[in-house]
Amino acid sequence: MLETHHTFRMDPEAIVNAVHARQIAQGPALAGMREVIQRYDGDFAIGLPTGEQTPATIANLVASGIDNLALQASISSPTLVFPPLDPTRKRGPGSAQYARNRRLACASWLELNNFNLIKGRIFRFLIGTGSAAMVVWPDFKTGIPRMQWRSPLNTFPSEYGDFPDAQPEDCGFSYVQAISTVRKNYPAAYAELAYMCGPRHKFTGTETVEIIEWVDDEQLTRVVSMVAPKQGYLPGASPKSNYVVTLESVENKSGMCPAIVSNRITIGKLVGQFNSIFGMHDSAQQLMHLDLEAQVKAVYPDIVLIGPPGQPPVLTNGDWVDGRYGVNMLQGGSVQTIQTSPPQGVGVMLDRLERNERIEGGVNAQLGGESPTNIQTGRAGQNLFNTSVSPRIAEYQTIFAGMIQAANKRMMATAKGYSELQKKSFFVTFPKNGGHVDYDAVRDFETYDHKVVYSYPGVDPGQLAVALLQRVGAGLLSAESAMEADPFVQDPESEMGRIRFEATERLAFDGLGALVQGGTISMVDLAGIGNEMKKGSSWMEAIDKVQQAAQKRQATQVAPGDPAAQAGIQAPGMSGVESPTVDPSESVSGIAPAQRNVRDLLLTLGGGATRPQL
Repeated sequence: MLETHHTFRMDPEAIVNAVHARQIAQGPALAGMREVIQRYDGDFAIGLPTGEQTPATIANLVASGIDNLALQASISSPTLVFPPLDPTRKRGPGSAQYARNRRLACASWLELNNFNLIKGRIFRFLIGTGSAAMVVWPDFKTGIPRMQWRSPLNTFPSEYGDFPDAQPEDCGFSYVQAISTVRKNYPAAYAELAYMCGPRHKFTGTETVEIIEWVDDEQLTRVVSMVAPKQGYLPGASPKSNYVVTLESVENKSGMCPAIVSNRITIGKLVGQFNSIFGMHDSAQQLMHLDLEAQVKAVYPDIVLIGPPGQPPVLTNGDWVDGRYGVNMLQGGSVQTIQTSPPQGVGVMLDRLERNERIEGGVNAQLGGESPTNIQTGRAGQNLFNTSVSPRIAEYQTIFAGMIQAANKRMMATAKGYSELQKKSFFVTFPKNGGHVDYDAVRDFETYDHKVVYSYPGVDPGQLAVALLQRVGAGLLSAESAMEADPFVQDPESEMGRIRFEATERLAFDGLGALVQGGTISMVDLAGIGNEMKKGSSWMEAIDKVQQAAQKRQATQVAPGDPAAQAGIQAPGMSGVESPTVDPSESVSGIAPAQRNVRDLLLTLGGGATRPQL
């Protein structure tokens, strides 16, 4: 990031204070997010009635549910729609060409920013924590706008309205790094921090500092905040709780806040999809642990020593020894086991709790590769899946499409605002947006208006293919529109061109075969086409070359005894295999075609007189 000497309305101290205030205000929501992430990572233990802590011994439906739903939502990619300002114009301002350049430019940025990886993370955050965030930065090394994801735990936006039109006016991002990272990437700031701490203070390299990014419509600033040590303050300065140093700062020339923050749709507080199943999961874990203990007790029951009335038995070898490792000597008594059976209702209760978790969290058993026990046919299973999962996926995909639309606007504004990012040339392979593009941001980005949409949000690609085939077969949808909606067709325009070419190719080969069978084209010419194709020519080039050779052969006259005048393996007079022959009398006299015309005229005028000798 380039340095700037502008004076912004938010100085480093104000940035740190604003972010810390928002951290406190968002405390309850952040606590819920942290619990989700801890359970997703498996970093939690369940408290038992005895006060002990036990690790998880049942399926982690939080992790599997988040992953499976995110993977299902990530199968399809949205479509970028950039309509021209003037649909009647092919080139120039407002034309379809400029709209194409905008579309391919945004597609190239998404591709270069690892869109598929960002997509997976955004869906996981939306489903798990209920919130997701991204930010757009100018990357002066690569010359493109850089779109980066941010954890909602570290994101502190200003108040903003409902999705998708409203986005925050400013936003702070806070995360912790080792001070050695500051020393490596920002040596000047590291030296300033060391100076603030005083000459007697030395960094060990293991200290942690807080990195805060602040973005709004005016500035892009990154600062470091460090808790002041107990000694080593600047001479004459009053002790402060934090030292703050600017790492880098640049003027935001895009004119809009580059942060994109969207939340899961709720009617109350911000929560993830799985927050409400934690109690059920903990109960199931406790019950499972107790059932395991009961099973162990059934395998290794308690043992008692029973003696005659009034005479206790004596264990002569001292302490009781496990039978797997030794022999116990008993005098004056007998050994008896107290056999217990684990409660039979535990398994039923565990199944009931798991069912409640799946219903509450929307985790269909089919997502984990299992078939529900009450499903007898594939169609019924598919209908159940569509009812329980597809609507949720559709909602998340709609939210994600709105985030990408907002990110595209900010990337276009960023590229247009910085001269270092204004002109680029790319070859794009982004789904449904392939091709080469040379864009000029100042010229082509005449508007930021566009749409990012899913053709059929929430629909599984397998079901979508069947639905598209049915509509195309019924005449309700064109083949090209079906290709645009099909996630497996990467470039509908090129694919339609290939299909038309293949149809033309089939017609050409069918026609060529008919001509050969009908005797219009000779076997010799067919072999010539095959030889040309073997040399590397396309079938069109091969036919053209054989056509030119045949025309040359047919235009060349030879003497009647010349081999070229013979039909060879073909029947005589078939398909123009033979070269035309010359009249023997004309050949002997050596009369040229022009001279024959003069001769015929003289014969006509002379009434059949003796042929003059020319």
